Amino acid sequence: MPAQSSLMVLVAERPTIRHEIALTASEQGRVAAMAEADGLSITKWIVALIRARLTGTAQFGQEELEALAQSNLQMLAIGRNLNALAKAANMRGGAGAQEARDIRDLEAEIRSHVAKVSNLMTGNAARWRLHGE
Repeated sequence: MPAQSSLMVLVAERPTIRHEIALTASEQGRVAAMAEADGLSITKWIVALIRARLTGTAQFGQEELEALAQSNLQMLAIGRNLNALAKAANMRGGAGAQEARDIRDLEAEIRSHVAKVSNLMTGNAARWRLHGE
């Protein structure tokens, strides 16, 4: 397996180099079906495939990006609800020190998860350039 190159996200880079590939009819059919299933054009699907291989990172289709965005919104709502519950319990004196720590830890995990997913989504949308080009 080839060594992974280090990557850096730069300002959007315009693709200027074209390559032609020859596929069999059955390969073309499968590529077209897979691209459509991912909500991408054939060209964008092939580029995503190449980028995933070059960067070792996932390249999400539109449907996956929308699902991740919705998931993050729901996770943030859960975090806000936890915070409201913790405040209400503290005001009533109902939450013990351990429960308060558990809620804070859970909120921190949710924020960390949301940040990681957001970074994946941002990285997916950005154009990647290999160091040393």
